[in-house]
Amino acid sequence: MVVREWIKVDRSSGHAYDRRVMSGTKTGRWRRLLPVPLLLLLAAGGGWLLAPGSGAVYLQLQARSDALHRGAVLAEPILAVSFVLLGLLALVFADFPWPRRILAGLTLASLAAGLGLGAYVLHFDLTIEEAGSAGQFTSARPAKISGQQRWAGPWQESDGPGIASPPRDDGHLVELDRISLTLKDADGRRIWNRRRPGGWPASLLLGERHLLLALPSDRWEDDVLLQLVELDSGRLVSEFHVLGRRISIPLARGPRVVLATWRPSGTALYVLDLAGPRLLWRRRPAERTQWPPRRWPEELQQLLEGKPP
Repeated sequence: MVVREWIKVDRSSGHAYDRRVMSGTKTGRWRRLLPVPLLLLLAAGGGWLLAPGSGAVYLQLQARSDALHRGAVLAEPILAVSFVLLGLLALVFADFPWPRRILAGLTLASLAAGLGLGAYVLHFDLTIEEAGSAGQFTSARPAKISGQQRWAGPWQESDGPGIASPPRDDGHLVELDRISLTLKDADGRRIWNRRRPGGWPASLLLGERHLLLALPSDRWEDDVLLQLVELDSGRLVSEFHVLGRRISIPLARGPRVVLATWRPSGTALYVLDLAGPRLLWRRRPAERTQWPPRRWPEELQQLLEGKPP
């Protein structure tokens, strides 16, 4: 009969149970688990959406980057260990409904938090990569630089911090040491001095009214900068920051400057107009390039003449 197909006896206890009821219970359990993937997707999506978007400012992202990654390095292993331990405790207390539910909820929360944090950091890294590769001008003021101006130099630090330019026609010279950038007269007296803006090695170019200084930043490990400073007053005209570990000796003609930056992930070329100031052109070569670049003199010269290769 039909009843015999559905009514069975549990041999261990002697109690009868309805297979239709048991089947419905298993189906109900699977239905209760369906929201779990949705919750995890929402956690990852929430972390992605909470991260800074494409309109974020590069240097603001740099200021937050180190603290964010230090926190993520600590938090992700803690969340992973919590997920495993709480999951094991949920299995231990499987026969106790409320402890099991609480532990299962905490296990799920640990996994969701880990996914959300990972999505946040991933989106943050993609955003800072995009913003940092484009660079950012700070203290940007137009500079009066003749299109035919020739720049003297370059002078580059080699064995350690410290370079000095030869005396100019008026006897003035520029000196860069570990602490400051200084303009001195023919008698060695300081006319002005500024704090050294970055690390080592630095390179220096001198124009008629300005000097160019290219060096790694001393605030962040993966940031380099190019400064334009007035020679007479020592006042900062413009400063360009971009992602990089190393920056090449800049090539300059008039207001146009060509430079290359290097990171373990690759090398990038930039063409700047200091009269604006503005970024004219940038490119990341597809091939991996040794540092300092040795195969680019002709390409850089074309960029300097306004002919993108």
